[in-house]
Amino acid sequence: MKQLTRDLEKDLFECLEMGPIHISSLVRILRCNKAKLLEIIKKYDDTQLRVEEIGTQKVISLVPHNFQQEHELLVGSMKLFKDTLDKLYIPKLKTNFQRC
Repeated sequence: MKQLTRDLEKDLFECLEMGPIHISSLVRILRCNKAKLLEIIKKYDDTQLRVEEIGTQKVISLVPHNFQQEHELLVGSMKLFKDTLDKLYIPKLKTNFQRC
């Protein structure tokens, strides 16, 4: 059982190296129990992981340790925010604008 948790932690950090990601997407990618994933995230919260809310979704990312990492995480966060805007808010704005 301990080995399974260790592998999940390793897989989680490998996924996060590519940039910020929604927790619901992580559950799907890692094929794990959401409660178990949240337990691991809580263990590393504020030291190695950062959890932010964007809209109704929680997004998790690595805490940067140097300028290059911070730059890469910032770019990833901006892309995720843009995707959220494009998928959720822009269509609603277009619909509301057309009614005017």
